[in-house]
Amino acid sequence: MRDLDGLDIVRKDMPKYSIKTGDNLFVSIITSDEDLNKVYNPSQAGIQAGAVQVYNDLAGQYVYGYEVAEDGTVSLPVIGKVSVNGMSITECEEAVREKAGEYLKDMAVKVRLLNYKVTLIGEVKKPGVYFNYNSEFTILDALSTAGGFTDFANLNEVKVIRPTANGDKVYILDMQDESAISSPAFYTLPNDIVTVPPAKNKNLPLKAPAITLVLAAASTALLLLNVLNLNL
Repeated sequence: MRDLDGLDIVRKDMPKYSIKTGDNLFVSIITSDEDLNKVYNPSQAGIQAGAVQVYNDLAGQYVYGYEVAEDGTVSLPVIGKVSVNGMSITECEEAVREKAGEYLKDMAVKVRLLNYKVTLIGEVKKPGVYFNYNSEFTILDALSTAGGFTDFANLNEVKVIRPTANGDKVYILDMQDESAISSPAFYTLPNDIVTVPPAKNKNLPLKAPAITLVLAAASTALLLLNVLNLNL
């Protein structure tokens, strides 16, 4: 079986994430008017060098993000409510652009999901919860963010637990085989949990000192028997 490195094959299409109630969105509307930019992008008003830093923690995300309300809309300054429920991020951008077009000209719109998080546990060097703001985030990206595998990781049975409307769905990926690239879990989705189990031989180094002591004791016993036999 070939390793994933250097493979030149077509990847499986990235699964679509549909925006839902409670999601937290980054919405940016940039125009040529600096005053309007401060209205549509309050997190950047008066912050030039560190504008992006406000989204690096949960507090900043929820203060400056736009939460999807129970009716499936986000309320944006001046342009009002925009229905986004069930849309992909790309479709949401287009909906915001269309609504903003009623009031503005020559604007650039960007939407990102602020609550896109992936949890990595098990045999990775830096287990934890990681947020992603890119348009795609593969399991390789997630594992790399967590520092990669430990020396005791079982690469053949990496588990991805994915919440769905019908309950959790579990995928098993063999990260040493090209089949991992065609798995529906190769591209992560928000709230995925990636579990890397230990290899079966993980405890061997821990048992090595005990084995050494047993062998040493056995050698000492044999030596004593030999001495006794010589003296008889």
